[in-house]
Amino acid sequence: MVVLNKKVIKMKKVKALVLRAAGVNCNKESVKALEMAGAARVDEIHINVIKKNSSLLKDYHLMVIPGGFSYGDYVGAGKILANEIKFILYDSFKEFVREGKIVIGICNGFQILVKTGFLTLDESLYDQSFSLIENDSRRFECRWVHLKINTGSLFFKKLPEVIYLPVAHNEGKFVAGQQENIHNLKDQNRVGLYYCMDDGSVCRGQYPFNPNGAEKDIAGIINSKGNVLGMMPHPERFILSGQHPFYQSLKWNKMKIHPFGLEIFKNAVRFS
Repeated sequence: MVVLNKKVIKMKKVKALVLRAAGVNCNKESVKALEMAGAARVDEIHINVIKKNSSLLKDYHLMVIPGGFSYGDYVGAGKILANEIKFILYDSFKEFVREGKIVIGICNGFQILVKTGFLTLDESLYDQSFSLIENDSRRFECRWVHLKINTGSLFFKKLPEVIYLPVAHNEGKFVAGQQENIHNLKDQNRVGLYYCMDDGSVCRGQYPFNPNGAEKDIAGIINSKGNVLGMMPHPERFILSGQHPFYQSLKWNKMKIHPFGLEIFKNAVRFS
């Protein structure tokens, strides 16, 4: 609780859910990030448990769909888990989003949100407007990238305009099918993050600053209501200053390190 002008204000105890499935491998890091961000309770729940009792979702304020290779990505990245949500749990997930609860899909989770239609242009239809396809490099990209963020989004409050996070994916190239879709995303202020140069300037698809060839350097998008974020970079892998790749040299030069990933989770908890 918080005391303000001798009045006691009770803070909401945020309960967070980290969705699990076979092949998901960033769940523990996501749990730790949410705990460090101040969530009162964080539960890992397997998709099979929710399929048996979808009313469980009503107990939570915040959901993270973490990265990994759900079901081995055997029929496409995130496709099987996306189908389980879309064809079995659609109404429950839709209600979760409509109530304004927070959802973050990271890497494989981003792929899932796109394929379920929870990140689409026409949210009355919940169809698939975008996709995430094989990297232009034709290989798994595991590196740190600079990102220019949408500072108006609740997820990026109090963050600088340019942040630094790691990526780790094989199918991270954001494509919109038609250029009109990209224009609509921008017009609606729904691009959450762009890959950029280290000074924040546009990289125009230049590798490795744009690690996958994403159209218009798009690294993440948000829904129209602003409570659902899908992003390819991994914020849960930068929640401690010691995780920065240049930690030792920065520490030696007495430069402060900001774990930008943790701040994203703090914002998610704060606005839940």
